[in-house]
Amino acid sequence: MDTRFYFLLRGSLPVAVLAIFLCTSAARAAEIIQFKSWAGNQLKDQEVIAELHLPTGSTTRLPVIITQHGSTQDKFFKSGKGKTDVYSQQIIDKGLAQGFAVVAIDAFYPRNTKATEKELFPAAQFYALTLRNLLASDNRFDPERIFYTGFSYGGQMVIEALMPLPSQYRNARWRAIASAEGNCQIQPKARADSPPSIFVLGELSHYPPKPCMYLSDQLKQAGNVSQHVTIPGASHYYSLTGVRDVVANYRALNACTDNPVIRENHQLARHLDGTPTDLATAFKTCTSNRGHTRGNEEKLGEATDHVIRFFNQYK
Repeated sequence: MDTRFYFLLRGSLPVAVLAIFLCTSAARAAEIIQFKSWAGNQLKDQEVIAELHLPTGSTTRLPVIITQHGSTQDKFFKSGKGKTDVYSQQIIDKGLAQGFAVVAIDAFYPRNTKATEKELFPAAQFYALTLRNLLASDNRFDPERIFYTGFSYGGQMVIEALMPLPSQYRNARWRAIASAEGNCQIQPKARADSPPSIFVLGELSHYPPKPCMYLSDQLKQAGNVSQHVTIPGASHYYSLTGVRDVVANYRALNACTDNPVIRENHQLARHLDGTPTDLATAFKTCTSNRGHTRGNEEKLGEATDHVIRFFNQYK
C-alpha cells in the first residue's frame, strides 16, 4: 500500500553513504549489507539493511536486481536479521534461477515501522540508489546491469525513481525498472531519458490501473521503452478470491483516477486537466479510506514472472 509521501514535501539533497559492512551467513549463502543513507523525510541519515543473494556457478560479473518490499513485511531474511515480503521472495527465487544476483532492502529496519504508519515510511528510492552505487563499485557485479523493482510501497519507490535525480545520483542509471502495483495517482512527468519500465497492475485493484497505464503511455511517447500489464480479475495483492472492500485506518491514494496529478518537479504539480495544485493539496484531494483485504494472491506468481521476463530482455 502506498505511503502518504510526506517526504516529498521536504528537501531533496541526500548525503553520502557513511559505511558498508558485509557479513556472510555461510549456512544459508546470504550476505547482509549494512549502510547509511539519506531518507527524504527523516531528520538524519538512516541505518539500512539489505540481504544479497548470489546465483551458483557464475564466474562473470553479474546482473543485479534490487527489490523493495511493500508496507507489510511477511518474510524474514535468511540471515535472520531483517525482513522483506512474499513479492521480493519470489523475485529472489526467480531471479537467482535466471542468473541474477538479487538484493532485498529492509526499508523499515531497525525501526520496525508498521504498515499503518505511512507518514513514517522513508523515501526508499534513495536507499536503492545508494545501494546501487555500492554494488556498482563491487567487481562481482556489472554496473551497467542493475535493475530495480518493488511491490506496492516498493513499487511506488520505483515510480519515484523516474523523478529527476539530485546531483549526487545523476550518474546512477537503472538498466530497467519494474513497478508492481505502485501508485500513479500522483506521478512524475514523463521524461525522455527514463530507463525501460514495466507496470504490473491488478485489474480490480483499489489503486485502479488507469493512471499507471497513462504514465506508461506517456513514457513511450517521450521516446522510452515502457509497457503495462493488467492481470484480469486481480486485486492490489494479485488475488482473485478472498478479497473484501474495507474502510481502512489509513488514507490511500486512489481518488484521482480520472484526473491524476502530474509532478513537474519536487515542488510544482498540476492535474491532468491542467488545474494547478501543490503536493499538500493533492494528497488531500487524491486520497480516500477505501482499501481491500489481502485475499489469496493467486496471481502473484504471474506478476513476478512478468517482471523477470522483462528484466531478462535487458540482462
